Amino acid sequence: MHGVHSNNGSQQCWTQINAITSFIDGSHIYGSSKARVSALKDEGTPYLLKVKLINNTEFPPERTGPDVDSCIKRNGSDDICFDTGDGRGNENPSQAVLYTIFLREHNRIARQIKSLKPNATDEGIFETARKIIGALLQKITYVDYFGALLGRDINTHYLFAHKGRTKFNPSVDPSAIISFATAAFRLRYTQIIDTVPVGDTLKVPLSEVYNRPAFAIDNLEDLVHGMTSGSSRLQGNQIRTNALDRNFVQGVTNKYYEPLERPGYGLDLVALTIQRGRDHGLPSYTKFREFCNLRPLTGFDDTDALGPFASNFAQVYNSVDDIDLFPALMHEKLVTGLGGPTLNCLLVIGFYRLKFGDRFFFTHDQEQFGFNNAQLASIRSTTLARIFCHNTNIDSLPSAVFRLPSSKNRFVSCETLRTGGLDLELFADLSTQV
Repeated sequence: MHGVHSNNGSQQCWTQINAITSFIDGSHIYGSSKARVSALKDEGTPYLLKVKLINNTEFPPERTGPDVDSCIKRNGSDDICFDTGDGRGNENPSQAVLYTIFLREHNRIARQIKSLKPNATDEGIFETARKIIGALLQKITYVDYFGALLGRDINTHYLFAHKGRTKFNPSVDPSAIISFATAAFRLRYTQIIDTVPVGDTLKVPLSEVYNRPAFAIDNLEDLVHGMTSGSSRLQGNQIRTNALDRNFVQGVTNKYYEPLERPGYGLDLVALTIQRGRDHGLPSYTKFREFCNLRPLTGFDDTDALGPFASNFAQVYNSVDDIDLFPALMHEKLVTGLGGPTLNCLLVIGFYRLKFGDRFFFTHDQEQFGFNNAQLASIRSTTLARIFCHNTNIDSLPSAVFRLPSSKNRFVSCETLRTGGLDLELFADLSTQV
């Protein structure tokens, strides 16, 4: 692992280098370097992203070379491995779907801007579409996704607010803190279900579709339907009681990346996450409680901090000061917010840095870098459901795709969802300013 060495007086610190940008900027679509962006542009029409047409439908381009060995193709097939901005487009079908949908959305936006401003440069159109995509990802992450997870938690409302303007803080370091990247935001592993919903009825074991992008190609629209309408660990405005807990499904423990021809030889994502924390030099859980101004643990029987299964840690650790951060965060007693108090603390710090340390965050009041009020309102009116509808042939979706369908979250026709939302006439002039 490469690292950056800094010397501050007598203090010496090593921090691992992040290979991708820490910002929520669409780098998983566009890459994190000029060379990667250039490689992903369409050579003949460089305001578009490169695609592979399959049945006259756009998918990420084909990736070749020795670095695609982990991508599994069916024998005798024309299957391809996806080439995406950060190289993870083949890992599981849900990721493959999202990479595909946002690639299509970039190209849809770019084509419309070209129609509105035919004399704009290719680079101007590309960067305008890229800027809009980055803003949409920020809005979806901070407002829609965390709105579903956090509900009406007043302690974090300022961070995930859906109204008003924010202000860039040049003193905030926007890099991802190690505890956030390697432990706290890994909370999503406990929210994974063990089967992949495909349409209304079919559920495929997660362990059978790792690294098989052809599954996403064959079932993309049914996967979108299953992701948004089928099984979920969110209920209404709240997290289900078993959504964030100490339990993990077989698909991410014993059967993580399990070869179909070698049952029982899968990896364990939870064990890998604990080891990653050690490799990155994370302090123990008790150190992070101290950092977050929480009281010290009283012992392995401290159920008020570590929940009803606190005593299980005594079977693994000699001292409470040895407890690894990730498993402790998953055991913590749930409080107001997403999880336990230490988890909430680290999540708020991590997402605060990514928002207020980002000069180009879409809600900041520096219009020379961002958006005017009309453009901002247009971005805020766009949802992931609208983006899915614009880029598939799906008939209908719940209006809030991060929540289960209900009487308050009814299915809405895609014909309706395709109207309104992003008004690209408001953004067209940006393409002439690049």
